Amino acid sequence: AMGAARAAKGAKAQRRGAVKCSLQPLKKRLKPRWTDVVAVRPSKIKGAGMGLFAIQRLPKDFTIPEPYKGRRLTEKQLSRVTDSSYLFLLSRGDTSKSAAIDARAACENNPLRYANGARTPGQRRRINIKSQQRGRNVYFITTRAVARGEELMLDYGPDYWVGMRYQTRAKELRKEMRGLRAALASAPKGSRRRRDLEEQIDRVRFSKEELEDLDDSEADSD
Repeated sequence: AMGAARAAKGAKAQRRGAVKCSLQPLKKRLKPRWTDVVAVRPSKIKGAGMGLFAIQRLPKDFTIPEPYKGRRLTEKQLSRVTDSSYLFLLSRGDTSKSAAIDARAACENNPLRYANGARTPGQRRRINIKSQQRGRNVYFITTRAVARGEELMLDYGPDYWVGMRYQTRAKELRKEMRGLRAALASAPKGSRRRRDLEEQIDRVRFSKEELEDLDDSEADSD
C-alpha cells in the first residue's frame, strides 16, 4: 500500500513538472512582438515612402514592443552628421557616451524607423504616437486608441522640417557642384566653356555660403 502511495505521489509530481514545462513556451508567446501589432507598408502620405501601420486595435498608452534602433553617436560624431532624417537625440540622463541614435542605415527589423512625422495641419490632426526615452532606448507610445489599419504618425516638431529643407537644398548644391567640377576638368583652358563653368561654380559656392549663413542665424535665434 505504501509503495502504491509513493508511486501515486511520484506520478503527481511528474504531472506538475510536465505542466510547468508546457507553460513556459506559452508565457513567452504571450509577450507581444512588434510583428504582432504593427507592419511596415507604403505610406498614405504622398512622397513619404514607407509608413508604419497598426495591424490590430491599439489602446491608449500602448508601447510598441521594439525600441528605435540604429547607430549610437557620440557628441563628436553627431556634429559631423549631414543627414538627420532618421536621427533621434538622446537626453543627457542615462545615455552614457551616446548623444543620438541614427537609424538611417538600420533598415531591417526596425519598425519605428518607418513612422512618419506630421507636417501639414491635416496630418497633425492624425498624430497618434509620441516618443519616450527609457534609459538608453527610445520607444513609441500611442497617445490615443488607434484603429486597426491606421497609419502611426508623430510630431517631429517644426525644427525637423526646417532642417530637412536645409539638408535637401544643401544636397542639391553639392550634387550641382560635383557636376560642374567634373565638366570643368575636361573643358579646354582659356575657352568660353571653361569661363562659363567657373562662373557657375562661383554662383553655387555663393549659394552654399548663403544657405550656411541662414542656418547659423536660425540656430542663433533659437
